[in-house]
Amino acid sequence: MGDFNINYHKFLESQRKPNYKPNPKQRLLHFLTYSDNLVDTIPLYHDITKDNPFNTHKNNSGANTRLDYIWISQDLVNETYTSDQFNPQYKTDHMVVYVEFWANNIFKLPSHAKQQ
Repeated sequence: MGDFNINYHKFLESQRKPNYKPNPKQRLLHFLTYSDNLVDTIPLYHDITKDNPFNTHKNNSGANTRLDYIWISQDLVNETYTSDQFNPQYKTDHMVVYVEFWANNIFKLPSHAKQQ
């Protein structure tokens, strides 16, 4: 979870270049994008397109970008019921991104270790 300070759509476009090699800022995002077990939560509940990028940041010149993400384990996807953003009550140039889980499904079920 966090502010990666990388525009995800530009990051994806840069990978199409023939000699693409992630820079130090892009390495973590590259890992998260291509990990078999991690999922960005916002696209689970919102249609993210080039025209609707679900921006989370507005810089001093007024340009909007999506810089904030929450990545979760694939195993937790079915335990989510929403992921969204809101304007915080404090002064910042970022939206607050969040995901909500069905906590009872995660914490109240017996573990496999106890069942065995």
